[in-house]
Amino acid sequence: ILNGSGYFSSAIKTSFDMLGAITNTENYSFEYNAEGNMTKQTTNNSSGTRILSLTYSGGNSVSGVLYKGVILDKKYIFYHNTVENKTGVDDLTGVFNPYFGTASSLLLDSIRIISPATSDTVRIQYAHTLDNNGYISKTIQTWLSGGVPTKYHTYQYFDCR
Repeated sequence: ILNGSGYFSSAIKTSFDMLGAITNTENYSFEYNAEGNMTKQTTNNSSGTRILSLTYSGGNSVSGVLYKGVILDKKYIFYHNTVENKTGVDDLTGVFNPYFGTASSLLLDSIRIISPATSDTVRIQYAHTLDNNGYISKTIQTWLSGGVPTKYHTYQYFDCR
């Protein structure tokens, strides 16, 4: 279901096995601020409830928390550079999701992810390559901790979008 701005207000995701039997169902609800940034995503499934809450300043994500039930699972701290996010990629997924609200206005430089339960802190660094029109053509996502490989995201545009 979409709200008046064309963003998801609620959704249901159903997963199936190879024979077509339902393996999982997730119910989602979303909240947005006046600028259209997603501030809250609630997910309910057979494993329980997850709540992602995000804060913004000047059109950019600043911080976030993810709760699994009542337990704080992750804290996020976002750092943006000075380049306009013309492509509209999401800070957490790295893809264009116009139905999840307005993306941060500046490109992401890095994210710090803190896991309170394990006292683990991860920093993810981003390097973006822009095309001649200022849209992202490639992003390199480097995890500055052991065990997670560098990821490369490439983007293609049709009809200049």
